[in-house]
Amino acid sequence: MSMISAAAFSAALLLVAGTSARAQETAKIEARREIVLYANVGFSGPALLLSDATPDIDAGFPLLSARIRAGTWEICTRNDFRGDCLVVSADVRSLKGEMGFFSKVGSVRPIAADSSASVSPTSTTATRTAPASSSLRGLSAEFFPKPERDGAPIPPGENRDAAATAFCASAGWTRAAHVAIDGEVIADVLCVR
Repeated sequence: MSMISAAAFSAALLLVAGTSARAQETAKIEARREIVLYANVGFSGPALLLSDATPDIDAGFPLLSARIRAGTWEICTRNDFRGDCLVVSADVRSLKGEMGFFSKVGSVRPIAADSSASVSPTSTTATRTAPASSSLRGLSAEFFPKPERDGAPIPPGENRDAAATAFCASAGWTRAAHVAIDGEVIADVLCVR
């Protein structure tokens, strides 16, 4: 073997060994992925520990905070990873107030890590992976083209403004600045502080 060929062969062996070691480390990290969902805000009360995708959560109690032990997770309001979803890689003290995540948790799953889609422990926002029609959140308002409560459209009842304001309050806002009617349900709700 020539000197160049031997050096190239040695470099290739080191590259393969390094890639194998990285793959093993990634597998170990993925095997440790865990999320703990708590019944109360602030990581207290009954808890549910999950380490794998769970498409249908029926804990028997509300899930209002999440502690991420390892990995990046998608938390969704409906079963089968549908509805409004949040991608988090750090603890979320309040899924209701801090996140504007007002529905029940219906499913969770670990996802590939993405540094742009994380919630820091002191953050009050997260990346939403919900369909574009679910909401558009700004600093002082959030727009919901088709608001839902527990996965169902919201009827206006006797007073559409009151229905919209109740929806906004459940999402962590003060009131509804605008609401329209789409057939038999409220639509185009703009929630503000």
